[in-house]
Amino acid sequence: MSSIRPIIKWPGGKSAELPFIRPVLGDVPGRYFEPFLGGGAVLLGLPSDRQAYASDASVSLVGVYEGLKTQDHDFMSCVLSLGQTRWRLCELDGLQEWRRGYAGVPALLDGLHDPDLSALVLPAILKASAIKERWMARMGVEPVASIFETAIQAGFYNAVRQQMNDLPEGPQQSACFWFVREYAYGGMFKTTKAGRECVAYGGASYNRRQFTDRITQAMAPDMQARLSATTFQACDFEDLLTEHAAGAGDTVFLDPPYDRGFSTYDRNTFTADDHRRLADWMGRTKSRCVLVVASTEQSEAIYGNIPGSEVMRFGLRYRQGIKGRFNQQATHLMVIKPGEGMGPVEGLTASEIPKTLTMEQASAPAVEPLMEEMRHVA
Repeated sequence: MSSIRPIIKWPGGKSAELPFIRPVLGDVPGRYFEPFLGGGAVLLGLPSDRQAYASDASVSLVGVYEGLKTQDHDFMSCVLSLGQTRWRLCELDGLQEWRRGYAGVPALLDGLHDPDLSALVLPAILKASAIKERWMARMGVEPVASIFETAIQAGFYNAVRQQMNDLPEGPQQSACFWFVREYAYGGMFKTTKAGRECVAYGGASYNRRQFTDRITQAMAPDMQARLSATTFQACDFEDLLTEHAAGAGDTVFLDPPYDRGFSTYDRNTFTADDHRRLADWMGRTKSRCVLVVASTEQSEAIYGNIPGSEVMRFGLRYRQGIKGRFNQQATHLMVIKPGEGMGPVEGLTASEIPKTLTMEQASAPAVEPLMEEMRHVA
């Protein structure tokens, strides 16, 4: 498998878990299906010549992948203007701009794709700046450039987030969605009672992260080859698998939303009944299936006894919060169902998996393995 990095931040992404997943997934000889796409870490690891089908309930997310795949004019125009405008705003001296009432900002907004967005930016920056001023007065902090650079970037982010919330689904809304995913604090989702995304800007540590770098990553030949070989759809998992007749010889990777904590992504919920529906499909399919989900009382009950499957568990410690001050241990349930006529992964059986995963291999940024092996349970 290749190692293309995901192009969009997504809660519950599987980049850290790839060392556990790849040995079990194998070489994927036939078609590949991933009906809970999210950040797409597993999909992006496939060779570009593998035919793949991927879906997600988030129309905005699928719009990002489809817009990059087809290089849709409206999508790309919006994405490029957001990246270029943020880059220009990063060049401003925050302290000087604050003293000038941000007089230098309007001239930098001419390249934005939408006059309506341009009109939102300066008021949003002034609002973010006022919040910083109140904080400085309360804390007795002297004004420095970095504080107001953050106000400028937070204001721009808030304006893009507002437009994303206001726009109907489509290429421009997906472009704004991608930008917001990049700069939302912790990559989180949070909505108001009215259903509007409301996660704050990530803060000063995000100020120098350029969206243009993410665009360049998405335009790389290996990424474009992988996207071109994939059919993307915004739909329920079962609709994708049924429409394309996933069956014998196919491989399906399943990463459904967890049944605790953050189980709602982009206003899409996945209920206990949905989990049962997925387990029922796994019991009936002739495809090879690999499912990864948080180990909870409910998930163990639903997925732990699928006919013909093997069950494993592995643990990871996630460093979350500012500078990784909060450590959270998580145990994952991995359910493997060999496909009809496919047999086990060549040269690798469930009992051998612990030998293939060392502490060094499983290491990843912001992630530390708790266990070097997975326990095979009958």
